[in-house]
Amino acid sequence: PHEKKWTKDHPLHKIIGDSKSSVRTRGQLENSCLFSYLLSSIEPVNVAEALKDVDWVSAMQEELDQFSRLKVWRLVPRPEGKSVIKTK
Repeated sequence: PHEKKWTKDHPLHKIIGDSKSSVRTRGQLENSCLFSYLLSSIEPVNVAEALKDVDWVSAMQEELDQFSRLKVWRLVPRPEGKSVIKTK
């Protein structure tokens, strides 16, 4: 197949979404974006705030479980006299 079949300006491998659907303009996307914005949840400001929300605790635990399952990291004891690095 011709690499630039869909449009003369964009290679097919760079097209996001269904190339067979019609193109949507910014004006048409406005309502869709507004709806998505209203559905999104507000993120907690810090960990203490996140720990008050059952859903956030569950999501954090799922991430930690994934790290363990995928062997992304190993939990090791903190060396005596050493401080833990702070993260945001």
